[in-house]
Amino acid sequence: MIRNAEYEYETAYLMSDISEKNNRIIDQKINVMEKNGLYEKVNELSIDKANKSKILKWIKALPTNNFRVRPTHYRIGDVFMHPFFQHPIVLMKRIQNGFICGLLTSNPNCTVALSKCDSRLFYESYWAPTLTIINDSDLDTFRFYGLYDNDKEIQLIYESLSEFFHRVY
Repeated sequence: MIRNAEYEYETAYLMSDISEKNNRIIDQKINVMEKNGLYEKVNELSIDKANKSKILKWIKALPTNNFRVRPTHYRIGDVFMHPFFQHPIVLMKRIQNGFICGLLTSNPNCTVALSKCDSRLFYESYWAPTLTIINDSDLDTFRFYGLYDNDKEIQLIYESLSEFFHRVY
């Protein structure tokens, strides 16, 4: 009888754990659906074009929950959300224990922005004149954002930024 009670307790514990994991996955799917649904609903509103485009850009910039999807190893072009800057960073060049990264901004009025991004996923973003070094161990704590799909542009931006910083310093 005691053995049966222990078995039922363990089974109930495992089922609650599985249920919790399923609820987290469902919550993540709901968040993504809510973002898409919100975008569609705002797009249907009858408000002036300037405000509507600002709101739609803001909705596009909302992060989706990619907690389940993380790269097994890091490559040039991986994009992470930097926890301090609160902007996406792009891995640009591999160094000994990490990467040299470029910073993206979504502010079109940024006076020092280098150029508009030429990417399918980050078409509303601009390259900021910033290079930072991130260790591999630090990247484990950053939120994975996606993949920058234009390797040629990453190389060009890196070369222009490194040339600029060599002239300045």
